[in-house]
Amino acid sequence: MIEGGMPERSQGSKYLVGFPGHIVSPADFDPSNVLMNPREYSYEGNWLFCSFSQPDLPAARIGFGRGKFDWRDYGLESLPVSRDAFFYRVEIVRGDGLYACVLSDPSLGSSVQSDPARMHMALDWEDHRVFSLEGWPRSSWRFQNLDGSLRADLMLDTRNLVVWPDMLLPGNTFAMSIGTGPLSGTLELEGDRIVVDGVGFYDHPRTVIERTGGPAFGWYLYSPVCFADGTHVLSYHCRDGLGRKDSVYSQGILVRPDGRRFWLTDSTVHGLSLNAKGLPQSWQCELTGSGALVRYRVKIVELRLRTGWGDAAPDAPPGKYPALPLLMRAEGECEIGGVRFPLSNGTGIAEFVVRTGYEPVLP
Repeated sequence: MIEGGMPERSQGSKYLVGFPGHIVSPADFDPSNVLMNPREYSYEGNWLFCSFSQPDLPAARIGFGRGKFDWRDYGLESLPVSRDAFFYRVEIVRGDGLYACVLSDPSLGSSVQSDPARMHMALDWEDHRVFSLEGWPRSSWRFQNLDGSLRADLMLDTRNLVVWPDMLLPGNTFAMSIGTGPLSGTLELEGDRIVVDGVGFYDHPRTVIERTGGPAFGWYLYSPVCFADGTHVLSYHCRDGLGRKDSVYSQGILVRPDGRRFWLTDSTVHGLSLNAKGLPQSWQCELTGSGALVRYRVKIVELRLRTGWGDAAPDAPPGKYPALPLLMRAEGECEIGGVRFPLSNGTGIAEFVVRTGYEPVLP
């Protein structure tokens, strides 16, 4: 954490401990970076993007956020700013179907249990536990919908951790730590209990509402993907309101099956194509850095909402279900030290966020 003002973003984070781009093991990562402290920060979240090795259950996204955000940075002028706001998702993909519980509430965050000294977060609702997140760096993620018919009970063994450069929005400083590692557990849906394994991508965003002098936000594309051999790649590509690439934030990580890990200092997106709803259909990504080169092509599988609860329910008001999960299918290659490796059968959930009312300039 940098005291006394805003650091150069490539040199340090204002609200996290450690140097951006230094991928380390849990023993060398300050645990305060992943512990919630609502007294210190406006908003914090814990989100897990899952890539499973089971073909019929390729991916999931689960997690929650608590606190306030200056939503004007995303073009949401009328959204209330509440320190007790609560955001929650359990989204599981089965085949081409999506099962989603999405909740948002301006005050339920006050009921979230958290401990600034250890990884313990939970919420009880009507005499049952909606979610719990326990342990570090092996973390138990138990999340469900309100009636218990949709459940995820997963164990993440976090092995690769990094502080991301801060994003400076006009009204918010957005800091984030990210980790990856093996994932295993069970999913329950449609009355079935299914054993799964794969790779988890964990992110802990931490936001403080403050005037930064940063440019207007345009859009970002977050794409964590795991390939068939266990290679996994995580990429952020961000553009401001003038269509300019944020070169400090647009970076990535590469982890090979043998444990080698690389900070990729440049993430470039080409050929981004949107559908009639303004959501990505396909793109190509190229990342370079630390002597590694990664190229892959993504096609998005159109998902049908099979069953939804809360803000994802069929009768929910339009617009209540933002940042829809985008199921990626990816193919590509990586090159390390002049040796090329194919990357095949990649899968994962991407996230595409555009400022409301903004017409994105596409690469």
